[in-house]
Amino acid sequence: MADNGDRVMCHACGGVWLLETGEDGHDTNLRCPHCESDATEIIEIPPKPLRQNSKQNRIRRQ
Repeated sequence: MADNGDRVMCHACGGVWLLETGEDGHDTNLRCPHCESDATEIIEIPPKPLRQNSKQNRIRRQ
């Protein structure tokens, strides 16, 4: 199952779009909406790291 925010990239035309998952949990839009190719790849976008509190950073630097 894909994580929220994953993308699909088309190797034929270079198009990129959001991955959609159906009610049954299967990916529903792996065919390129631009050129109709099925030479696609799911690109997982890693979550952004949590930013540390700037006050904690200043304390550590002292």
